[in-house]
Amino acid sequence: MRNQFYYNPKELPSICFKKKTLPPPSFIDTEKGFPLKPADISLQVWVRRQIATQQAPSCGLDLLAWVRWYLKKEVVDVESVHTSRSKMYDLWKFVVFFIQRKPGGDLTSWDKPCSQSFIDTIEADLDISTVDRIYATISNFWTFLVIQEAVKARDNPLNGVSKRHREQLPPARGLDVLSNVSSDISKYTSKEKYDMFIKAAESYTDKAKKYHAPLRDIAIISFLYGTGVRADELCGLILKQMDRDIPTGGCWLHNVKCKGKRTRKVYLPKEGLEHLDIYLASKERSGKSPFIFQSRNGQRLHQKDLWEILARIAKLATQLYLPAGYVFRVSPHTLRHERGYNLRKAGHGERFIAFALGHADTTQVPRYSMGSDFDEAESLENA
Repeated sequence: MRNQFYYNPKELPSICFKKKTLPPPSFIDTEKGFPLKPADISLQVWVRRQIATQQAPSCGLDLLAWVRWYLKKEVVDVESVHTSRSKMYDLWKFVVFFIQRKPGGDLTSWDKPCSQSFIDTIEADLDISTVDRIYATISNFWTFLVIQEAVKARDNPLNGVSKRHREQLPPARGLDVLSNVSSDISKYTSKEKYDMFIKAAESYTDKAKKYHAPLRDIAIISFLYGTGVRADELCGLILKQMDRDIPTGGCWLHNVKCKGKRTRKVYLPKEGLEHLDIYLASKERSGKSPFIFQSRNGQRLHQKDLWEILARIAKLATQLYLPAGYVFRVSPHTLRHERGYNLRKAGHGERFIAFALGHADTTQVPRYSMGSDFDEAESLENA
């Protein structure tokens, strides 16, 4: 193939987990090495080209062939863009590890010691929630192999594989104020941090004279803080989903697409709706597009733009309101976690929080009740 070069497999241990430099699993060539994706082609386009001609392995045991077939049948154009990308990288990590350990790449070589060694390896570098996601991806891949009759269910190499206890699950990181000069981080309430962000968004001026929509940015911060929606959920919202016919002053948004090919409804509190209405009535938004939050050309807001908006406002809020050496840590997901923390502090149960945040079950909800060491010590002191 043109515009690609190869790594020697012997050089992989130091770089095999850098997902920005190595290719997805469907691109691995066991004879020539590990080809890199050309820099001028997007990941999704490259994946489609590689799996387009892949046929169902008739009776072979080639792991790479089955990975390509799995991606083609169960992931690409089936899962969401972000879920499919995560599954590509999760399988890629496992395939790189597997080929290093079992050079033949044969399914019959996949056993429990191999799986346990892989889990132990990634646990050294990744947090437990990421390990759980990778484990789930590999487990789904094995189930696919069983359905395709490539393997037998009783030979499952993941049976008995041990992971860290759920008690070691790290707390969900909310809207944090971090310090590189002191371990004594100043305490700010959730509302104080939110107010800092709103004020920073209101006072931001674009010196480069690029496209700037302060009313949209304020509405986004208020929406994320008040609802806890995921980034892709927010970017995909349209006007027809809004239902204002409720006496609380807030608004329901119906049929919001979320993880797992599910839909749910999201409640936007009164304050968030007030900010949103100001943006909807402004000239910052084009009336031709159905999307609530729009980009500079009036189309759907991209997640990359959302991250840039929050990073820009966090930088200004840090400069305006925090002492030297302190910095805001913010992303769409930290605002989601902040909503979970606030619901937990308000005394709501796990099922209610799972419903409010769109979780399929309550597995992840306990993370919102885990505070920092200081929070836990303070609670025990006052108990």
